[in-house]
Amino acid sequence: MGKKSVRPNKNLYMISRESLDLTREDAAELTGISADRLEKIENEKSLPHPDEVLMMAKYYKNPSINNYFCSHECPIGQQYVPAIPKKELSQIVLEMLASLNNMNREKERLIEITADGKIGDDELEDFHNIQEQLSKISASVESLRLWVEEMIAKGNITAKMAGKVTITASAAGKTAKCTVTVLYKDVTYTGDFWYAPTNYLTAKGVVKGYANQTEFRPSNDCTRAQMVTFLYRLQGEPKTKSNECKFDDVKSGDYFYKPVIWAVENG
Repeated sequence: MGKKSVRPNKNLYMISRESLDLTREDAAELTGISADRLEKIENEKSLPHPDEVLMMAKYYKNPSINNYFCSHECPIGQQYVPAIPKKELSQIVLEMLASLNNMNREKERLIEITADGKIGDDELEDFHNIQEQLSKISASVESLRLWVEEMIAKGNITAKMAGKVTITASAAGKTAKCTVTVLYKDVTYTGDFWYAPTNYLTAKGVVKGYANQTEFRPSNDCTRAQMVTFLYRLQGEPKTKSNECKFDDVKSGDYFYKPVIWAVENG
């Protein structure tokens, strides 16, 4: 167990590391950031680089680190990224429902204001009020996204297969549902360069993974059989003229049998 600092006013980086009982040496091994560098970040002698923030968010299992950095320490983010405090799911749902209800009442006014492509002086106040409601909706969506990412990072949201999971929350007699795309158990961190492509191609039915669609295995080499299958699925799995494959090492029971026939027919 790592020895915790007794200094007051710890920053989020130190709090997140210590919450997992990690020493700086342990954290350095996980994140690839040296212990000396972590000490400077935690004691605010130096600001972290964006890639360091991503690593800490991943290995400390605290996605809110990313929002903290963007909203508090990044010069551009301070102008455009609002700070999103951690909230319980019931509070997030209630705030989202309230904002959506308010926006629903304002939608006709928004159409009136924007119909002519200009905003007159007599429309400014209403337009600013609508902007405020949209900002609240955006903040609620971001709060929900962070809540879901944290639940996934901590292993509280799991699935046997990749696909969509619907989370239902009820509070004060109202119910809201959020559909979350669950990827493979080895594709959980949004900062990995393969996360978005894997998400996209899984949703399209192009990539289906291993082990009953629970693993993606991102470090594996991609075989010729897999590549031709990806191309075939991207084309919508078109019908082939022939049902016979000319290659002796491609058997009728292979998952890539039809894709190989299609590839041969299309040169």
